[in-house]
Amino acid sequence: MALLFKPYHVFPIVAPTLHPMTMVPTRAKTETRRAWGKPRAKIGSTHLCRLDFTDNYFAKVNIRDVYKQPLGEMTEEAAMNEGGYTLEEYGRLWQIINKKPLNPLEEVFVVEMLCVEVTLSQIQIEKYGCMYREHMQALRGAA
Repeated sequence: MALLFKPYHVFPIVAPTLHPMTMVPTRAKTETRRAWGKPRAKIGSTHLCRLDFTDNYFAKVNIRDVYKQPLGEMTEEAAMNEGGYTLEEYGRLWQIINKKPLNPLEEVFVVEMLCVEVTLSQIQIEKYGCMYREHMQALRGAA
């Protein structure tokens, strides 16, 4: 099974960074929230990460947990785990991706994941890093 991601989320999924509190290498995107009708990921399974169904996969993730949660119960830590966002930034991102405002009462599936394989070259990772930084600048400039 594949999980689809926006191009600007490739870098925080595949590139290890130092966690700001522990200084331990980690990845910035270890969670994704999905407005699925039913769960499409099982704990312990491995999923391919793709940009669309025709692309090769850029990473494999192991599913650590899957549960339902109202969007309004999302914490600042969870927003950070979505790719380095604040709650406010994540709300703007949700609207961009889903074409509707974030409804705090809407229940979504939270998928906690760990990247276990990366198929990109260092040059490709750097390209996606530039894309991610531009995305974050644009999102933060939209405040």
